[in-house]
Amino acid sequence: MLVNSGYYRMAPGIEESDTYPVKIDKGSIVPGTIYYDPNGHIALVYQVNDDGRIRLIDAHPDKSVSRPWFGSKFARGSAENGGGFRRWRPMWYGQDSIMKRQVNINIPDFSPSDQYQSLYALPDGNRANYFDYVRVKISGSGGIIKPVDEFRLMLEDIFEDLKYRAVAIDICLQSGVQKKEHPGFLPWNIYGTDGEWEQYSTPSRDARLKVAFAECFNRTVEMISMAERGDPRLHYTGSPIDLARELIALYEKITPSMIVTYTNSIGRHIDLNYHDIVKRLFALSFDPYHSAERRWGASGQELLTATDNLSKRNFYDQERRLRNQLERLYNCSTGLEQGPEKPADVDIRQWLCDYVERRRDTSIKIALSGAANDLSPVDGAMLARRQNLTQDIRVQPVGEVPRVGASFSREIASGIVDINKAGIVTTNMADVAVAAVGNPLPAVGKQITSGSSSVVSSKVPETKSKPISLAMIRLTDKGIGAVDGLMSEIRGLARTDSARTAKANMSISLDRQMNE
Repeated sequence: MLVNSGYYRMAPGIEESDTYPVKIDKGSIVPGTIYYDPNGHIALVYQVNDDGRIRLIDAHPDKSVSRPWFGSKFARGSAENGGGFRRWRPMWYGQDSIMKRQVNINIPDFSPSDQYQSLYALPDGNRANYFDYVRVKISGSGGIIKPVDEFRLMLEDIFEDLKYRAVAIDICLQSGVQKKEHPGFLPWNIYGTDGEWEQYSTPSRDARLKVAFAECFNRTVEMISMAERGDPRLHYTGSPIDLARELIALYEKITPSMIVTYTNSIGRHIDLNYHDIVKRLFALSFDPYHSAERRWGASGQELLTATDNLSKRNFYDQERRLRNQLERLYNCSTGLEQGPEKPADVDIRQWLCDYVERRRDTSIKIALSGAANDLSPVDGAMLARRQNLTQDIRVQPVGEVPRVGASFSREIASGIVDINKAGIVTTNMADVAVAAVGNPLPAVGKQITSGSSSVVSSKVPETKSKPISLAMIRLTDKGIGAVDGLMSEIRGLARTDSARTAKANMSISLDRQMNE
């Protein structure tokens, strides 16, 4: 009778089993705990870090061993088939020489449901998926995220997976399978079969690799979103755009040295760095009968050395949709028609660059008339609080313009206005308040541009030529919606004070600038 890991699927409450599902707890998920992937894969916990990251030992059909970090690349269990983290059930021989198993009710960390919920509640009331919740519970951090550290760890984790894949491909190439004729068909299920395909193909390994790339992408996007929301779980003092730029800089610093090397069909070593893999991830062939070049997704000049005949090239083209598939499907036919037409987006560097471009520093330039102390900072804080501007606002006073058309060359002095969660303003908010509610004096400039040497105005009477101060408010990372909202707020406040602004001609211009 053939017994394989697929036979370990069982309902969580079964007591005639050698293992049992555990509560998600630091005392239960320890070295020696089993993780059962219900797709038929077993791994063993051997390291649990203080930050909640779990490393496992994982064996493969080609007899290689890897040490992946736990995450969404592992399939979840369910109440129907069990799976998840399990520990060995206490067993002993009774006086009757019959093996006894401890019943579930007498096992303190047994839980038939803890791992099989759809969503989990964090201590702060936020929701988390299974994988994030496991990490929070193991670390006891309450879900605190240090985004730069987290980003680095994800990149390093994926790079380890790439190196393990390189070992698997080398084992296959050394066997010479790629030199054989293609069988002319695929197994009924490419993820679980036998023979050469089971031993040397990599559809499961590649799917898990793609899931890891997708998780890095999605988690990074979520961290940027958390920064935009001011989520207290994200420990980062800068703005979202600052975070995006820091992550780009980290990516560009460490990924060029993350290199895997393969030997092509003419014996030449080809180096691929992390970003090379990102760009060709869904071109990596899982088919053991393909050349080294196609196993590594080569194209252009790199592909010219491949020795694949027409049959193998045709199968490579026909397997495209299966390569786009992230989910591993067992117990069903995996025909060539399966899989999405287009692959998932996993290029997080490009996404971050696009984010920076989309969220370029958005500046509202407002000509202020009158002295800065016409209104108290509290008024400015109220405006900021209404707009929910929890990020830094940079205010750049340009100086005073004594008369219409006067020119100046005063250097711009920069200051920082910090609005914390309580709406408390620490610096220079009075200037913003003056701009927001208007001024009893006739206002103001018709045209103001960043870096200009003059301010042009046609509405300031010679008899009331009080100094005009200029402030540029940079909403660095709130986006166009927040800017439009602030402008509407300013206009609305000006309209409500018609007596003071009847003769005013407030000019508000919106300008986007890339932060230098």
